[in-house]
Amino acid sequence: MSLRVELLDLRFAREADRFVARHPLGSPFHETRWLGPGLTRHESFPLYETYRRALPAHVEDVLGLVPRKARAEVRKARDRHGLQLVGGPELFDDFYRLYVHNKQSLGSPVFAPSYFRRLLDLFGPRALLHGLRTPGGTLLSAVISLRAGGTLYPYYSGAAPDVDKLGANNAMYAALMEESVRLGLHTFDFGRSRSNSGPAAFKRHMGFEPTPLDYQFFFPHGGHPPRINPDNPRMVLPRRILASLPPWLARMVGPAVMRNVP
Repeated sequence: MSLRVELLDLRFAREADRFVARHPLGSPFHETRWLGPGLTRHESFPLYETYRRALPAHVEDVLGLVPRKARAEVRKARDRHGLQLVGGPELFDDFYRLYVHNKQSLGSPVFAPSYFRRLLDLFGPRALLHGLRTPGGTLLSAVISLRAGGTLYPYYSGAAPDVDKLGANNAMYAALMEESVRLGLHTFDFGRSRSNSGPAAFKRHMGFEPTPLDYQFFFPHGGHPPRINPDNPRMVLPRRILASLPPWLARMVGPAVMRNVP
């Protein structure tokens, strides 16, 4: 297993190196994560970037943060198609179905439903489950978000096929930003994405600017950073196999795979 230490504040540089020096055994590698260039001297792996922005004080000002083209998609979803944000634990089964669909389309393994139920239990009121619903009651997309301090983190998501034609994804995250303001939060953290990927382009389209993330690795016994990402040619066949599985089998196989991902 890897020992992951997430450090998003550069003040911890010395503590990170001291920790690695004190704990060189029992793990094939140590990983530190930095917001911006890391200060340790270990092997660097700049693959991801993250997206955050401050929220306005009033709900009616949120759409002003969204660029013109994305804002038009939000209005199309709301005014033309009548899509509305809904929330509550009763959305769980639909959320999981949409989540599995998205992961399979990417050739990625899935967590078990028990993982998400446990997550919701542990975080309690700090975990929120929202969805975007049609006037006829069909859930088109769903997101589990986590609250920490004054920040909302939309963490796990799923969406039905072709929802972009309705502007649903733009409307989903615009509505979540508005909900964040209603809750008194001041920051929206859109999470990490691989540079130059589709999700990264979508976040820019929504008006978020990237900040580089620097992952650094220390190998007590030698080695190289794990490449468990779609850019690795060795992942092509496993991704094809996962994408070809029927959904019921993907739900069985995925959790076993996730338990062995470093």
